[in-house]
Amino acid sequence: MSAIPQGIGRQEWLQALPRGLVAGFVKTDIEFQQKGMFYFHHIRETSGTTVTFVVIDGWTVTVASVGDSRCILDTQGGVVSLLTVDHRLEENAEERERVTASGGEVGRLNVFGGNEVGPLRCWPGGLCLSRSIGDTDVGEFIVPIPHVKQRSRGRRRQGQTTTTNLFSSLADDAKARRPDVRARLGWESPTTGSVMALCVTTGSLTIGSVMRTRGM
Repeated sequence: MSAIPQGIGRQEWLQALPRGLVAGFVKTDIEFQQKGMFYFHHIRETSGTTVTFVVIDGWTVTVASVGDSRCILDTQGGVVSLLTVDHRLEENAEERERVTASGGEVGRLNVFGGNEVGPLRCWPGGLCLSRSIGDTDVGEFIVPIPHVKQRSRGRRRQGQTTTTNLFSSLADDAKARRPDVRARLGWESPTTGSVMALCVTTGSLTIGSVMRTRGM
């Protein structure tokens, strides 16, 4: 948020928010690269994380994401909207083209006998995602630049009670595993991984984030 100019009006702030989120993702990745993460016996952890960052200001929702931690806008009346883009190489042709154009190789894991198994991955590194934060053992084609989407949730109509739910579709999220929601979004299988979520509300502003460690 520090990349957003101070002392501007609310509409100007919302307009500057997407650029600020991009700058924040890049800055966070640089800090990961420089400082790293240390665990037992001071061994440096080289794997990164997916990030989905949500800012709700009044009726405006802004989502920035890298990886495949999905965010859904579920409104009254059965309208379900996907607010993120999956950066899984298996499902994103544009990202496959970007990686190969940047000098990376895309392919499956080879096992004994020359058989290929598992999802598409990029090499070096073997990551099945094309965008993440904090991965230090992969090529430069793995970038922290997020997909950003901003939209209005729609105002409450007179005499109508509107309930709007914003949630992340992760493997341990019961609501996101509902067959009707998954069918409307065209999903075949849930994602996996260790999940950490955070949500903070101040006045009319709600900020939430979901991070999931490297999936296989």
